[in-house]
Amino acid sequence: MHGKDEPVETEVLRTRWGIVIDKDHHGRPLVMEWTGRHAEMINMNVVELNHAKTLDEAYDVAASWYGPSLNTVIADTEGDIAWVVSGYLPKRSGYTGVVPQSRADGTAFWDGELPEAMRPGVKRPESGFIATANSRIVDPTWAAKLGNHWSLGVRTHRIHQMLDGAEGETERDNLQHQLDTRVVLYDHYRSLALEALNDSTDADALRASQILQDWDGKATASSPALRILDAYRSDLHQVILSPLLAPCTELDGGFHYHWPLAEESVRRLMEEEPLHFLPAQYSSWDNLYASVLTKTLHRLSDQGSEGLLTPWGEVNKASHTHLLAGAFPDHQDVLNLPSVGLSGHWSSVRVSTPRHGASMRMVVSPGQEEEGILHMPGGQSGHPWSAHYRDGHTFWLQGSEQQMLPGEQESSFSLVPLRQHSGEATPQVEPTQEEVRGN
Repeated sequence: MHGKDEPVETEVLRTRWGIVIDKDHHGRPLVMEWTGRHAEMINMNVVELNHAKTLDEAYDVAASWYGPSLNTVIADTEGDIAWVVSGYLPKRSGYTGVVPQSRADGTAFWDGELPEAMRPGVKRPESGFIATANSRIVDPTWAAKLGNHWSLGVRTHRIHQMLDGAEGETERDNLQHQLDTRVVLYDHYRSLALEALNDSTDADALRASQILQDWDGKATASSPALRILDAYRSDLHQVILSPLLAPCTELDGGFHYHWPLAEESVRRLMEEEPLHFLPAQYSSWDNLYASVLTKTLHRLSDQGSEGLLTPWGEVNKASHTHLLAGAFPDHQDVLNLPSVGLSGHWSSVRVSTPRHGASMRMVVSPGQEEEGILHMPGGQSGHPWSAHYRDGHTFWLQGSEQQMLPGEQESSFSLVPLRQHSGEATPQVEPTQEEVRGN
């Protein structure tokens, strides 16, 4: 045992490709190659955005910025817009990045940088708007050179639905787009479930059928329908994919495939319904859909505060836990933010899960900052005992308007460098008011 003030040594294994982060199912070390460990793949060009005077200048700066690759969207006061992916884009040679690849024999390596002409970007699109939502928006061949894991295009599709043909958009309109909870992905599963429930006389089935018929297609916190459909989709994916992934689980007992892109494979199987992919315990695909739904409904009827009527918000609760909350259990009410039911879903424009959501919502037009709107979880201060630790949280939860520009100053504090005195460093504190409160 180490004393609380004693240093603890940690062994870190390094290779010429980077630090060992894990082991695979055969016990072989796994290393993640990363641009962040290469000095030549990082720069501070982003600061030059402060001096860009035109859209084209800003585009060139963003394209030359080497750091974490980001979707960089640019707008100017003339109404012109652009999008470009920032960051160093390494060229893979001898492998695709889809699965781990040994580099020991020298056949798989980074071979410099992709040609600048391959950097994804667009200026002044004819559509008049840009929407990415973390989905793949370049052709598959091009995209494969950049990466392989993309979000489903359902959120981007919904944004296009809302913006196509829209005129006279205001900041308030755009905020409502960001708060949109329509979950188009689940229309298919609703139709599938209603068809499976068509002739059933089971009490749970009758109750679920009415809930699904009344559903408005949105992920609202009060909706019991989305809780049912979300569980049904998850159970269907498990049943349909398990036989196909059996070789993976046999090799690696900890294997778990959960990436949303599995949706494409599952939907194709459900559309074509090939008999050689039908799990052996089911007599037909219709039998599979009905049997899985029955089990889902029986499980959900025994869970939650109201059985099948339990609202989505009871499942989709925000979890904002301070890192130090476990160490100070008597102060959890102060450290943690309230856990409340949220509208939204990972597949809706308003992304919302218990552990993932919008880190910020900002709507602002260049030159019209006074009309800008800003949301962020928590508040302006990171100090739990500050009056500003959680004062913006309600706006983020409810989606109500909060102005972006600051109001009248309420408090302030000063950070000053240490002074050397008699060989010892002593802090020089210069409060700007009698009682200093962090904001």
